[in-house]
Amino acid sequence: MQIKYFQTAWNDLTKSEGWLRKMMLLALISLIPIFGAIVVMGYLYGWARDIAWGVRNPLPARIFANEDGKLYRRGFFIFVIGIVVGILPYIVFTFAEGALGIGWAGLVASSVNSGAYAPYGSLSSIGSHAVSAGSLTTGGLLYLLGIALSLGLCFFQWAANMRVSIYDNLSSGFQVGKLWSMLRADGGGILRIFGMTVLASIVIGFVLTLVFVLLMLIFLAMFAGGFVALAQDGGSSSSVGTVISAFLVGGLFFTIWMYIMLVCVTIVEALTARALGYWVGQFDVPHWGGQNDPAPFENFSRPGNPEQPQPFDGSQQAWGNPNMSGASQVTAPGTSVADQAQAQAAAAEGSPDASSSADSSDSEADAPKASE
Repeated sequence: MQIKYFQTAWNDLTKSEGWLRKMMLLALISLIPIFGAIVVMGYLYGWARDIAWGVRNPLPARIFANEDGKLYRRGFFIFVIGIVVGILPYIVFTFAEGALGIGWAGLVASSVNSGAYAPYGSLSSIGSHAVSAGSLTTGGLLYLLGIALSLGLCFFQWAANMRVSIYDNLSSGFQVGKLWSMLRADGGGILRIFGMTVLASIVIGFVLTLVFVLLMLIFLAMFAGGFVALAQDGGSSSSVGTVISAFLVGGLFFTIWMYIMLVCVTIVEALTARALGYWVGQFDVPHWGGQNDPAPFENFSRPGNPEQPQPFDGSQQAWGNPNMSGASQVTAPGTSVADQAQAQAAAAEGSPDASSSADSSDSEADAPKASE
């Protein structure tokens, strides 16, 4: 049965107590440079990590509670991945701007070639060396390449975000081979998540555009009325006050509109993160072992059969232990798959070596822990 990622993520989100208030608070936090992004990503991908382990919890009750103790560390790793992933498309777009003669790159290129900044020079002045017809073509192709890179790297970034959330280290997010194995194991699933993310963004953008146009019409009506009154009264204080009030109301409308847009973006990010948690959850996370060990999804001779995930119903224990099939076989962090089997056999025989064998590796998939 095909997993309904976004539908299930929406059910989980809306059944969490006070979810809209938390989204509004996260939107405000995201306005804080760097720190805000770290907190938001750490919070949302901690929730995604829970469901990847099969722990169906609502949104954590408090954003800064840091129940698993890794909120800021996880958010920082995801922040770094976002910067690294964005470097290559940025370079391509920069070269495109240089070829087209626009932006700061175009300014530098035009200054070097002709000593003057002339954007789209081949169209505005015949014979200009700032931008030739060939440069326009090259710039256009580079822009298309940049867009394609941005879209392709987006999938790797999502998979990397989940890996660093699960393993709690940055290096696991840059194992390109592992990331590619995840995408190859269920590329259709992550494509559906991407499609739903784009569709949700388009719908939200369309609605917000209509609201913006309506607010602009109200502002223009108030502004025009104030100026008419100002012209008729000859600049009386009441007319001036009307014009100032129109500006203040317009500024307030715009601020509210921007905040609503930010809240909507945060909701889409929350849904995307939770959906990615479900997507990774089908890969049998409790049996991943160390970050360099072969994971179950890399065994292509055993085709996956993902089950339809169940949404959070509000009756399950929050911040509980992993409830996924096979989760009980996972020992303490730092244990490889082979060591897990050894520890389980020793435990079954009552051997005292069961506890010592659980410390032989330092890159085990880290399971969510119950709050104390």
